[in-house]
Amino acid sequence: MVILQFNKFIRNKWAWGAIAVLFCVMFVGVDLVSTLTREDREVKRDVGELGGEPIDAALFQACINDARGYGRNRTDLTDAEVEQKAYEAYAAIKTAEKNGVKIGNREVADAVHGMFGGAANFDFDRYRQLTVGELGLTPEQFEDYLRRQMMVREGVQRTLLGATVW
Repeated sequence: MVILQFNKFIRNKWAWGAIAVLFCVMFVGVDLVSTLTREDREVKRDVGELGGEPIDAALFQACINDARGYGRNRTDLTDAEVEQKAYEAYAAIKTAEKNGVKIGNREVADAVHGMFGGAANFDFDRYRQLTVGELGLTPEQFEDYLRRQMMVREGVQRTLLGATVW
């Protein structure tokens, strides 16, 4: 008798439909909950404070990536050393921003052209080969990296200049 009822249940399309709907609802619910908690973690991710102001997580992550290096130029630093360098770079960038330093597209383009001996010798294909092939970055990512490095340099110079004036 049990076998006949089980056989009848297996052949019932409405039962299988209900099971399929139940599984879909379960998967959507689990995915929705995990997505919401992931977004909350990204928004509320506590990187810390610097000078009483919360640290911008995206900029700090970029500083961490810069400290580790790209492509063949990756460093062998420990995580603590990478984090220390990232905090120093972040502080320098924020100091430069507070002092009104802005690195525009023209300055970044001049730096890129300087790598090739001037704008007349610039070859975009070689530039793309250098950035993508050697560093594993798109040209836009490399230009953002250059902009951050120029901001770090300006921030350190402004800090040192401010320290020598006092």
